[in-house]
Amino acid sequence: MSNEKPTPVESNTNSDTYSLLVGMIYMFNLILGTGALAMPAVFAKAGWLIGIFVITILCFVSFIQVTFLIEAMANANFTTKTDEYNRKKAEKYQRTKNISLVLKSSASEPSAEKSTTLNSGVGPAVYRIKSDMSGAFRFNSMSNQSSTQMLLDQFSTLKERFEIEEKFELGRMTDLFLPGWQSKLFFITIMFYMYGDLVIYNTMMAKSLRELTCTGSYNCTDPFKQDQPCWGTSPPSRYNAYRIYLVVLIILLLPLTYLKLTKTKMIQIITIILRWAAFISMVGITIRIFADRDRTSVRPSLANLNGFPKMFGICVYAFMCHHSVPSLLTPIDRKQYLFYGILWNYCLIVSCYLIITLTGIFAFETIEDVYTLNFAINPCNDQMNGNQSTQQLADVPVLNIFLPSYPVFTIFSSYTVIALTLINNMTIVIGYWANVESYWLRTVLPLIAIIPPLIISLFTDNVSVVVSYVGSYTGSLLQYVFPSLLAYYSREVVQTKYLGPYIEKRLLSSNPPSDPDELDPLIIYERINPHRSPFMNNYWIYATAVWWTFSIIVVTIDHIVS
Repeated sequence: MSNEKPTPVESNTNSDTYSLLVGMIYMFNLILGTGALAMPAVFAKAGWLIGIFVITILCFVSFIQVTFLIEAMANANFTTKTDEYNRKKAEKYQRTKNISLVLKSSASEPSAEKSTTLNSGVGPAVYRIKSDMSGAFRFNSMSNQSSTQMLLDQFSTLKERFEIEEKFELGRMTDLFLPGWQSKLFFITIMFYMYGDLVIYNTMMAKSLRELTCTGSYNCTDPFKQDQPCWGTSPPSRYNAYRIYLVVLIILLLPLTYLKLTKTKMIQIITIILRWAAFISMVGITIRIFADRDRTSVRPSLANLNGFPKMFGICVYAFMCHHSVPSLLTPIDRKQYLFYGILWNYCLIVSCYLIITLTGIFAFETIEDVYTLNFAINPCNDQMNGNQSTQQLADVPVLNIFLPSYPVFTIFSSYTVIALTLINNMTIVIGYWANVESYWLRTVLPLIAIIPPLIISLFTDNVSVVVSYVGSYTGSLLQYVFPSLLAYYSREVVQTKYLGPYIEKRLLSSNPPSDPDELDPLIIYERINPHRSPFMNNYWIYATAVWWTFSIIVVTIDHIVS
């Protein structure tokens, strides 16, 4: 780690907060996006038993990584607060020393020197405290209480420094804890991933609106061509309609990128209401289909290893939210139940995935790659089937418009989160080179985040191949590698740079602790950090490295096969 890096241009007053429930709504909306729509098709091909096993493991591993990030955020707050405390203590000591020298030089009586000490005005002190470079404390007196217990009690007072009050984006934490080359790799990774996400979001929203609104004549043997009119026989073409929708969406979304994330609270709440309405509607329709026909007509596969690589490649990022964890969780006002809230949130999300997927594969004979298309209006049904088909049973008035629009309102709520995360990390990158006026940053960075993806999306609506390759590998680094590295290095920094030096001095003092083993830095760290991960053992980090390697191999196989 380099100590010569410039301080990133970052500010976070945390004046706006929200409850744990609202924070979990933000996380729920970000995780449970359009990825759920691709799961039923791949579950049907790989088999529902393999699907259940894989999605459960992915949920568990992803949850571990979130706990690692929370611990790293707490450690970042601890180091910053301790450094600030030591700076103020040093300034106070210097001022006191200067005053003492002035009084000493001007006093005519020798007793004047005794009147200026660090403890003057405090009264009879049982012990005297001095600040050292580690940010801990040194006791210079005896007490009836054992020195070990006294030290442990003093360390316990440092718990409040681990409270997550200041926002540390991933880029700022990698700059603080990781070696230089790893920090630079992170910034490259998150830029590629975030820009790729925004390009995908642009194309999915605009294409969904085009498919919902274009009323050109259907040809059931040939797909629509881009140059066909969108409405009747008059311009614009389908491709130009896509561009119109894209520009309108960006005009609506751009102002939101100038707000704090907490200001989008109502959008998140409305989105989760619409999301649950969509889920309940899809599950209700599939139950109706299952009840209205022969239950033996659809027999989904139990397990098919040939479909495993594709299913794993789709599902591996089903719980991706790690890039935005600091932005989502820091504004939560009471964090004592944070881990429990996230655990219940993950359990709810994996339950939604499984319910939607399993009801779908047991209801439909053929599942579209985007699941909501099974519920869309399809005039070709009457031409292809003489009798009432499963598709016709799923074609419910109003819902056949509402459900296909699912990608639009889900992505709309996540778009701001992704864009603001990108903007915050770009702010840190700019801090490497120069201190730039905050007004300039607030004005220009949202445009830098939004305009390049817009330009790419305007010229092509088929970017899935390139983005899938970039997203697969950069996404795996953000979800599995960097959280583990941040947990490992931040623990090491706190224990060795801040706790270790003081403990070592205490063991060598004239009044050593009665039980030196109790002053192991790891034991002290576990006692005073209320936000430490439940998965403290480094074996969890090693297991994550193995899982990441396995994920990369399987995803690469999926790309080759595809």
